[in-house]
Amino acid sequence: MDLADDISGRPASTEPSYQPATLQRRLEQGPLPPRQCCAYARQLLDALTSVHEAGMVHRDVKPANCLFVESELKLADFGLLTAMDQQISRVGTQKYMPPDGRMDAQADVYAAGLVIYEMMTGLPAERFPHLGSVADEISSTPTLAALLRLIASACQPNPKLRPRDASALLSQLMASETQEPPTLVRSRRRFLKAVAVAAILTVLVAEVGYWTTRPPPTDVRSPPPRVHINFVTRPFEATVFLNGIQQFEPNGFPCKTPCTIDDLPARKHLVVFKHAGLPDLDAGQIDFAREREVTVQWGPAP
Repeated sequence: MDLADDISGRPASTEPSYQPATLQRRLEQGPLPPRQCCAYARQLLDALTSVHEAGMVHRDVKPANCLFVESELKLADFGLLTAMDQQISRVGTQKYMPPDGRMDAQADVYAAGLVIYEMMTGLPAERFPHLGSVADEISSTPTLAALLRLIASACQPNPKLRPRDASALLSQLMASETQEPPTLVRSRRRFLKAVAVAAILTVLVAEVGYWTTRPPPTDVRSPPPRVHINFVTRPFEATVFLNGIQQFEPNGFPCKTPCTIDDLPARKHLVVFKHAGLPDLDAGQIDFAREREVTVQWGPAP
């Protein structure tokens, strides 16, 4: 195969100082910019789709086996490659293996999801699904929020809920890049904003005389600070309700776990999670002034 780029950014060479550029080495510098993260995710899934369409399973998808050739990500190291229809044993790198232990095409999907997670967060795979320092950026960047939904789909612990192979996951990625926010949600938000503005103007006009003649109060309490909160559930893909109100992303899609919701008042909130086919999970009153993450699961701990 072609030589990988040099880790320094220079082209490949035969110099003694040459070191191949791997994704693992790149991640030592921290998370990737959103545009690079999406581009490399697509290139990784393109490569893995080729493997699966050939009837093979890679079984060792991880950052150390992703090389950069002319600045494009390439999947390498096919030492554990095997036919998809064979009885597949538990081999590979432990932390990228799915909980069910079967190393098939869905295991490659699971590992690819963790690799994309590492690209997006800069965190090791063992920290999934925590978001670390990039939580704020994910909550305010629709592209990263969509990528987080993709990761959650790929890394479902239950293989029945996981995409069947890399082509299915690639299709999800391509759909998220072209999908428009729901028109109904956008219209509803515009309507509510218009109503809110009208109500505020009405109150201001009615009370302007009152506030200009009344002396300032002696006890004026400032509003609570705004914070971002991480929400994690098992299984993933649960919708989030705060104080009885469903939460939505800036692009109009429902917030689904794992996710980060930004700009929340740092006070107590009633947190409820809803998941298709499962009873509602009431997490109770959570004080966001003290807690920055809400982690729950349906059923007993594994």
